[in-house]
Amino acid sequence: MTIDSEPSQSPWPEPPEESVLFLLDASHDVEQELLERWLTTTSADSELAHAKVSQLVLPVLFGKKGRLVVGELPQYLEMDGDTRVIPLRVVWLPAKSARESAPRVRDLVLGDPRHPRRLGAKMIMRWNPERARCIAGDSATIGEMRGQFSDLLRAAESDEADTANDFAAYVVRRAGVALDIAERRLRGNRYKVPHFVADSIRASPKFNRAMEKLAQELGKPVAELHEEASGYMKEMVAQPNSFFIDWMGMVTRSIVSLGYGKEIVCNEADIERTRQIMRDYPTALLWTHKSHVDGMAVMSVLYENDLPSPHSLGGINMAFGVMGALGRKSGVIYIRRTFADNPVYKLVFRHYLGYLMEKRFPFSWAFEGTRSRVGKLMPPRYGLIKYVVEAAHATRASDLHFIPVSISYDLIGEAADYAMEQAGQEKRPESLSWFLGYVKKLRAPMGQVYFDLGEPVVIKGPTPAPDDMDL
Repeated sequence: MTIDSEPSQSPWPEPPEESVLFLLDASHDVEQELLERWLTTTSADSELAHAKVSQLVLPVLFGKKGRLVVGELPQYLEMDGDTRVIPLRVVWLPAKSARESAPRVRDLVLGDPRHPRRLGAKMIMRWNPERARCIAGDSATIGEMRGQFSDLLRAAESDEADTANDFAAYVVRRAGVALDIAERRLRGNRYKVPHFVADSIRASPKFNRAMEKLAQELGKPVAELHEEASGYMKEMVAQPNSFFIDWMGMVTRSIVSLGYGKEIVCNEADIERTRQIMRDYPTALLWTHKSHVDGMAVMSVLYENDLPSPHSLGGINMAFGVMGALGRKSGVIYIRRTFADNPVYKLVFRHYLGYLMEKRFPFSWAFEGTRSRVGKLMPPRYGLIKYVVEAAHATRASDLHFIPVSISYDLIGEAADYAMEQAGQEKRPESLSWFLGYVKKLRAPMGQVYFDLGEPVVIKGPTPAPDDMDL
């Protein structure tokens, strides 16, 4: 069994390291064997023969039921503070035929080719071993990470004890981020996705302190509120992954191009400016909403230009059937139409947005709050903007960027529906059958879609509280 380790360099650190801990992000024995062979092969060129070298197999992203798993890591983190921790992973590149075509229907049945199960991995190594690449994420010493973890607790003014499991969970999350960054150098920026979101929020001292304060205000046990909050997280938190990002990229491009030109018209200079803003600042895309095609056009343009897939904010009425599941897996956050009288829901939503802002995950929504029924702009609604500002203020985010997006059409496919609704016909509720009928209507030629990214509106410096702004 062989493996081409390029473009990764040797995972071994430069001397004079005295102790090294390799974390092997392996979900089965095939990946474990590949990583161990990589270490053995490259160790001959290392000058660390005298060093104390340990390794721990820890499936960072594919723990039991997707939950964060620390395993035996707390014991290993009791090693000397100068021990350097280096995370390793196998990246499974798609086959050449898959890279040159759209996502394949058979992969929905056989599973994600980027994360093959044991049997699939063995077949790949037999017939296409060049598809496996070993990578190493950025490393740090145990002492460095422990100091940074303590700084985070102090910055959050947390009185909670720094337990071994808490620190281990922090190390796992950090290893996952480091490996994701290294993996995106191979795959592309469109695959930037968060992991362990609910676990991270529940572990946040700020979130727990806010829950305790709310429990006192409502006169309820804090455990009851946490149980309620967990239900809202399950309903609200998106679960994007690279497999479904590809699928939604294909689906949205196919649907938009049914009646419109195959290429959405946009300015390349605006795309590049947006790319840099998303990389450096917390960012939200606010787009006009004249048609059901709007959200699909946003996803299609960002996907085609290798921009990070945004977390879209949509009404929970659209979270039906297969499309709802696909939406969640491609980054759609389904929220309730109204939740002003639900303080626990509001708190969870605020901290969820805060997490995305802090980690530089962009998100987007229609700033009008609803689809226009006359083809013209509707008055803006400020509720979601207020929540974003609150989240940015709570996480001390600076230079929050709002990028306006104008989506225009030569013809709007819903024009006939607009006219019938204005004449008094009842609006048909969204459902799978409604969606299939809507897609069928899009086959009529309607010209081009025009996608314009405006100059960003920036809240310079630390984000103030919404009450101090004119919203």
